[in-house]
Amino acid sequence: MTNLENKVWTIYRKDDNGNTFLVKPSLTKSEAERILEKYEKQSHKQTYWMEENKK
Repeated sequence: MTNLENKVWTIYRKDDNGNTFLVKPSLTKSEAERILEKYEKQSHKQTYWMEENKK
């Protein structure tokens, strides 16, 4: 397991009105990447991204 994998990640999205929402917290990097890919494939396009949680 890499150092990045040990960190905790959160997925966010920005809607069409510019509002930012927490989508899913407390993920490993690989979980976040997998979920982010799933959301990005949906037909309704919004902006999704993942961020490392800061302590």
